[in-house]
Amino acid sequence: MRRVGAGLVWATMALLPGATSGDEPVMLRVGTIAPEGSPYYEAAITLGRTIAKNTKGAVRLKVYPAASRGDEAQIMGSVQSGALEVYIGSAVAAFAQLPELAVFELPYLFASEAEVDATIEKMWPQTRKALAARGYEGVGWTAVGFRHVWTKKPIGSLDDLRKLRIRSMPTPIYERFWKLAGVSAVAMGVPEVAPLLEQGGLDGFDQAITFTFASSWHQYVKHLTLTAHIFQPGVAVIGPQGRSRIPKSALPTLTAGVDLITKESLHRVREVDRGLLSSLPGVGVAVVPAPAGLVGDLKTHAATVRTEWRKTATPTGKKLYDAIQKLLAAARG
Repeated sequence: MRRVGAGLVWATMALLPGATSGDEPVMLRVGTIAPEGSPYYEAAITLGRTIAKNTKGAVRLKVYPAASRGDEAQIMGSVQSGALEVYIGSAVAAFAQLPELAVFELPYLFASEAEVDATIEKMWPQTRKALAARGYEGVGWTAVGFRHVWTKKPIGSLDDLRKLRIRSMPTPIYERFWKLAGVSAVAMGVPEVAPLLEQGGLDGFDQAITFTFASSWHQYVKHLTLTAHIFQPGVAVIGPQGRSRIPKSALPTLTAGVDLITKESLHRVREVDRGLLSSLPGVGVAVVPAPAGLVGDLKTHAATVRTEWRKTATPTGKKLYDAIQKLLAAARG
């Protein structure tokens, strides 16, 4: 998590425009909330190197990390307007511009990493077509990880959770899920969370393990309940205005080899997740499996969210959802 130094210097040098002769390279500005040194940031830098190599220096990325360009919704708005060209972040946060992507973050859609692996990679070509229909270029995907509930007090049931005030990611799916569950969840962006946790304005949050450490939120809580209620993929997309700036000759090779980055990133996030999970008791955070009753109650409300989402989804969204269900049915035997 702290391996920034030399890697960041290398990345900065690699992104400088003086490395090629002839025309100036196209510099695409990338917005992400991923902190420097996190596996997500490392994946963004690797993606930049790969694109520069694939296009022989004609296209390069400049990464603005750690929410320096706003939260994910703001970054997507900037990509849509052309103030930025590339979004790297969670799929569901792009709902305003790319509503179909939210399908991957429906609650309790995936039950395990094996189901994720059997589904999302196979869905990527179809997902890229959905993005292209809206003028976006799907560059690649990775994993933020399964989200769990982190709290200052222990929770043994949904009733316990209802007594707390937690942070919700500001997206319709997440807000609807917590509302149906009767949980007091306040929607807010990443920068607002730590101050409220520290000041007592929040009793907890739901988040993936690696991102929780990367944002230092773990220092404000005492309990991690392993609910795994949402799997959160990350996506990298180039907006319409950014795509129009890429030379046509560079498009065919732009994403060559990105599938390898995906596999490396998945491996790295999971490796870090497991290491950090084992370290939590040592920093004063108790790790407990979610009680069966709590999971059962949450799954009941999650099923409603999934049904509602499909009913109101775009035709493309419905096709993605049905294709995911078919793959999951095959994976489950």
